[in-house]
Amino acid sequence: MSTGVGLLRQVRGVQADSWPSLLGPGVSESVDSLVRPAVVATLLTARDTSDINLLRAVTAYETASRAEADDGCGDVLLACCWMLFCDGHLDDVPLIWQAKKANFDAYCYIDGVFLMSQGLDASVAFAAQIGQEDLLAYLQREAPGDSAEEIAAWRTSTFFAACPAATSPVDDLAAWLRG
Repeated sequence: MSTGVGLLRQVRGVQADSWPSLLGPGVSESVDSLVRPAVVATLLTARDTSDINLLRAVTAYETASRAEADDGCGDVLLACCWMLFCDGHLDDVPLIWQAKKANFDAYCYIDGVFLMSQGLDASVAFAAQIGQEDLLAYLQREAPGDSAEEIAAWRTSTFFAACPAATSPVDDLAAWLRG
């Protein structure tokens, strides 16, 4: 597990019901500060479509960690939400919304456009369909003309372009993403 690739291989090699004990919030200080950030950094460069459930789980764990601390957001949670946004599944909008609502810092740091991966109209319709009133109210306050440009800007963003290679040591990956 000394490299990001090795860590990701280890996590992929266990059943999803074991992920909380490997990556969950509060498992240990090293999971919160080293392992989970290194997994997220590795997913930035070595993710494939089969990793969607892992990404969702890690997003939920990081959200819970930030909510429990009631402080901070940082690039780990932002990277999770950005990857979910780029994947473009409407089913992930509530998870991104939960991350955005984790605390004041997360609410400010996670761009609202991440909730609109398929456009504002699709997200509004989805929020209404699932009955998530707080999300629906938030989306209905958004300006539709601005969202298309913002979606394109984030999809082509180089915000995470300097991510170390997945073959980098776990310590380096975590340090880079934790900043």
